[in-house]
Amino acid sequence: MLSRGRIRSLAALLTASLLGACAGQTGNLRTATIDGDLGEWRGGVASIATADDVYFRFSPGEVCNLQANDETTRLVFDLDNDPSTGDRLDGPPDVGTLGVDMEILMSPPLTAIDPGAAQHIISRRIQRGQPASPFVGGLTVLTHVNGVTSRYKHSAAGFIASPTYADDMFEARLDRHAPGFRGTGLQRAGTARGIVLVTDAAGSVIRYSDPIEFVLPEMGPARLARPALPAQPEGTIRVMSMNVLHGKPLENPEPFARIISAVKPDVILLQEADDMTDDSLKAWLNGYVGPLPGKQDWAEGVQGLAGATGTWDASAQPDLGVAIATPHLVARRFDESVTVTDPASGRPRTSRAVFALVSTPVGDVLACSTHLKCCGSAGSREDLIRKAETAAINERFGSIASMLRDESGIRDEVRLIAGDMNLVGTRDPVDILRRGLNTGGGDLIPADTPVLAGDAWYTWRDDRNAFSPGRLDWVLIGDARPVQSFALDLRLIDPATLTEWGLRPGDTGVSDHLPVVVDIRP
Repeated sequence: MLSRGRIRSLAALLTASLLGACAGQTGNLRTATIDGDLGEWRGGVASIATADDVYFRFSPGEVCNLQANDETTRLVFDLDNDPSTGDRLDGPPDVGTLGVDMEILMSPPLTAIDPGAAQHIISRRIQRGQPASPFVGGLTVLTHVNGVTSRYKHSAAGFIASPTYADDMFEARLDRHAPGFRGTGLQRAGTARGIVLVTDAAGSVIRYSDPIEFVLPEMGPARLARPALPAQPEGTIRVMSMNVLHGKPLENPEPFARIISAVKPDVILLQEADDMTDDSLKAWLNGYVGPLPGKQDWAEGVQGLAGATGTWDASAQPDLGVAIATPHLVARRFDESVTVTDPASGRPRTSRAVFALVSTPVGDVLACSTHLKCCGSAGSREDLIRKAETAAINERFGSIASMLRDESGIRDEVRLIAGDMNLVGTRDPVDILRRGLNTGGGDLIPADTPVLAGDAWYTWRDDRNAFSPGRLDWVLIGDARPVQSFALDLRLIDPATLTEWGLRPGDTGVSDHLPVVVDIRP
């Protein structure tokens, strides 16, 4: 049972240390995967330190969205284990023994961020008629070195936490090579200490954890990864989903064309493909990507029989920014829009969703590309809209599948819903969306999409934003099984390797969402 004022601890400590270092051996180093599944954290393990990163799990003491809350969760660290350096914080006795070198403030108070940024947020809230709040979404990193306090964004700390949706237990990672940590002690070998605090707008502690102590091994050299770009297994359908950021392919086509040419998808699901019609999207793909080796012969034959021209086919909703494209054949389009009721205004709103039956050499795919309502937190208007949207999309998808089977005699071989789900409130929308849509009445299966050559699952990343990277894009599969899947963040890959792939380091940085790729076998 939790004692008064205390939250679940960071707590009983077990760290990984550098073992068997002689003869160039790294020994049995343990790591974690930041995927929102805390099943790997067994036996009271709360922190794992390696030559490159520090991983930890923690609880704010209640179910919440870490970066959109009316309290601040603070991860406080004495990284050189020296109470005479860093800053001193008020709070429970354990806090007073720490010389605080670094803090991570999630949902920080306005007083903790840059004053200019705080004033901008206040003005924007007034303009939009939003209620005043002493807190701001996202996070800020504070370091206290030689009497100087510095503020950083998550990108300067290599910080990522999961899940993005509301929960009561989270896992996170710090990159020891990150530039914001110079002089804090994180880049040295030795012991360190930390504690979790939950504070109100005035900075007063309302809940806190037991302190932890962990061991930092010698830091290794920073290296970019040199993986192989996974080849598509025989007999599978390669699916790629991507939010392309306000129609960016129209103004900056080359990076997107390089990504599509390298990935070679059978089905592409796009979001924010603003103003792109069936014909303009086909023309864009034919002009900038062209034929995909190994897929063109079948596509030309089937499209020729269907009376189509060109090498690509597409179904798009230009006003909604959602689209489905294929180098094969869109066998059938379903253009009727999905409408839901705004729970706040009671007015109807059109959901961003497009449906199509895609024929591929391996089988037919009933596909939906969707872009759910942005923003908000658990229980917010935005979260309620997402739930309404997914219930309506689920119903429409099911009715189309039944119609194809019962009226047209077509049985879709694979069922697929993918896109930008914006899960920053509750997880409910994705579970509502997949419910009962498998042929046998079971739920669609979420595909695991770890970042290639990374240790975290995220599909959205904006280094200039206040929010740290998160998993906003999901791929849900039915009547098939995922064989392999990954998200592409080319900023993690060695440039020479990218050259071999025909890609460039900045290609996936043209959008704030990463390409998500899943190979599925009917």
